[in-house]
Amino acid sequence: MRMWQSQYLIESNSFVNLPIEDSFQESNTLVLLFASPKIAEQLSPILDLKAKFPNATIVGCSTSGEIHKENLYDNSISITFINNKILKYNKNE
Repeated sequence: MRMWQSQYLIESNSFVNLPIEDSFQESNTLVLLFASPKIAEQLSPILDLKAKFPNATIVGCSTSGEIHKENLYDNSISITFINNKILKYNKNE
């Protein structure tokens, strides 16, 4: 199993540390989003993630503060990528 943590900062409109490994492009990749409620006003980061990782299953929820590494943030998205060769994710669209 491989994991990667990244972040999106709403105020600077930028991703930080997105994975570049090909393994996160596979269909057995799960992307977990923990997002500020402000993301509902600006869905483009989620659409960008879907475009960059089209085979991944992306799920998320809103938070009252996002934890990234050892820090607490507001107005951001904490993103965790999980790639597991054993698990298969069922995409029901």
